[in-house]
Amino acid sequence: MANHESLLNIFFEEMGMDDSGVKLNALRTLSEVATSVGPEVTASSLLPFLQDVAKEPEDDVLLLLAEQVGCLVDILDGNTQLLLPVLEELATAEEPSVRGKAVDSIIIVLDNLDQESIKENYLPMLARLSAGNWFTSKISACSLFSPVYPKLEDGDKLSIRTIFYGLCADNLPMVRKAAAENLPNLVTQLSLELTKQEILPLFNELATDKQDSVRLCSVGNVVALLNILDEADVDQYVKPILLDYCNDPAWRVRWMVADKFEDICNARNVAVINSIIPSNYVNLLCDSEAEVRTAAASHLTGVCSTLELELILSSVIPCIKRLANDESKFVRASLAKSITGIPEIIGRENTVNNLIEIFLEMLKDDFPDVRLNFINDLSNITEIIGIDELSQHLLHAITKLAQDLNWRVRLKIIESIPVLAPLLGVEKFNERLAPLCLTWLGDRVCAIRDASTENLKNLTALFGVEWAKEHIFPQINRFSKHPNYLYRMTTLFAISSLSTVVDTKTLSDDLFPLVLGLVNDPVPNIRLNVCKTMGKISQSDINQEVTEIIAEKLEQLKADQDSDVYYFAMLAQNE
Repeated sequence: MANHESLLNIFFEEMGMDDSGVKLNALRTLSEVATSVGPEVTASSLLPFLQDVAKEPEDDVLLLLAEQVGCLVDILDGNTQLLLPVLEELATAEEPSVRGKAVDSIIIVLDNLDQESIKENYLPMLARLSAGNWFTSKISACSLFSPVYPKLEDGDKLSIRTIFYGLCADNLPMVRKAAAENLPNLVTQLSLELTKQEILPLFNELATDKQDSVRLCSVGNVVALLNILDEADVDQYVKPILLDYCNDPAWRVRWMVADKFEDICNARNVAVINSIIPSNYVNLLCDSEAEVRTAAASHLTGVCSTLELELILSSVIPCIKRLANDESKFVRASLAKSITGIPEIIGRENTVNNLIEIFLEMLKDDFPDVRLNFINDLSNITEIIGIDELSQHLLHAITKLAQDLNWRVRLKIIESIPVLAPLLGVEKFNERLAPLCLTWLGDRVCAIRDASTENLKNLTALFGVEWAKEHIFPQINRFSKHPNYLYRMTTLFAISSLSTVVDTKTLSDDLFPLVLGLVNDPVPNIRLNVCKTMGKISQSDINQEVTEIIAEKLEQLKADQDSDVYYFAMLAQNE
């Protein structure tokens, strides 16, 4: 008991220090402290203390506290409602991330409450938050109605619906915005009759709100109502609002509509609004704001999959041609990522007649992300039209991307090589891309060198060991003797990767000797990576002779003066 009290006192002392780093480290042990002192002391001493901590102004401390309090659910022996006062305090914090984490923890607590605790503790807390003097508590409250709603009796359901509807009409736009965001979660739990009686008037008020931030968050309600209402109500109430959204003077509202357009097209009662879908989607693709065009283009395949072929060819394809030359590079990049699914929808002939020129332009685009996005999903196109139409421009684009100054661009193209290789075939790959793959092994960026070794492993699995012996092994051999230790290190990384895809004889005769040649390397980092590589090789199906040599060399490396080499030699022996 004394030890437990001592542990609690240490926690209190550390939480009372001025150094936020000490406080954060203490909070990370909160579950251990609570487990150690037990549920009674946690309830009587620890939780009241945490409620005082929740009033402190340090956001990083409050954020971690909000997360850790949710982890105490299993410690309180069925009294999880005792956590609500702390979380209620955190739910009123100024910082949105703190409030969001507090709400998440409150929902965790809710899932462990019985009906009596919900009625006596949760609902009063929800009412207090909803009636708070400051907007922060009201915003948090908006997220807490739908999780508890299915657990309530009819009388309580009516009560909290009334409170929620009051938040939807709050004087502060940020509260109405939060309510609009959470309305779809509540709508899905209501009967059709209640939706018509109570939600439709509310939906209309939010959809015509003077603040564009509120209208922006109301767009999700369109999708929810399309899935719930019958066709007549959709035509009368939802269709006019959707038309207003598509032509809203605030670009952010149009952006949200564009982002939700695929969901709208896949809704249950979309047939009622089919007549306005194509024209309004085209308008969004041609919007004056680049952000709206970007969002609309990102859902191109999803939307087109719901449209008739004639409409795609007559209305959407002309827009695609304009977007391919859009002044915004982000619009072009978004289009490049989504356009690869269109050939499957419109067929080979229409693709060749309408899109080939666009594809070729994308492969020559000045912005790397356009080329990368297009190349990453190229297999979707080649399955329909083959590779011959694009191969020349594709190889040129890959070569250019492989030499890009931005290392992240080079990394992306390396990751796409295993997908592109089978499309091109061995002959074209050997001619243009194989030399590039070997060049990456000597890249100045470590992440590129690591990715290139993994790439070589994938290519060996694809083209076979004999191909690797001809194209990869000679370069690895040269690197093992390079004066720069980074190249020698890359040799070991490559051998570790290749050891999982080559046969035992190749591993023993061609690759293992290169590892042995680096056992006495003057650089400790090389020697410790020799240990790692030998450990990896020992896990393969190698012969007895190689096993004995590995054991002998690891014993030698255990005597190394460098402590890290000794450590990894010991580790490799135990593998």
